[in-house]
Amino acid sequence: MKTCNKKFQDNEAHNKSLIESKNFRVIPSIGAIVDGWVLMIPKKHYVSFSEMGEELLLEATELGKYLNSLLNQIYQREVISFENGASSKNNLIGCGVDYAHLHFVPISIDLKRTI
Repeated sequence: MKTCNKKFQDNEAHNKSLIESKNFRVIPSIGAIVDGWVLMIPKKHYVSFSEMGEELLLEATELGKYLNSLLNQIYQREVISFENGASSKNNLIGCGVDYAHLHFVPISIDLKRTI
């Protein structure tokens, strides 16, 4: 894995990979409301992670574990991850982006206690 030496909240890095694996990139989330909020995206187009085969999902899982650990070390917070995109092309439900992406967000609140 290749890791960029820039801090995750660097606004000039939105279009640059912070971390890359063979099939995925990690980029800052534009408009993030939390420092360290990043996205994992595949290098090849998929509408959602559900379209990917087992090999890609294993790679994404390993990169996600590494990213979770790295963000936890940098921000000293728990990290939540989620996918909120579309389940099919041109679907009206989702976030309006027909490209697979996972969010990784370091947070300082306990979501279980907040609910």
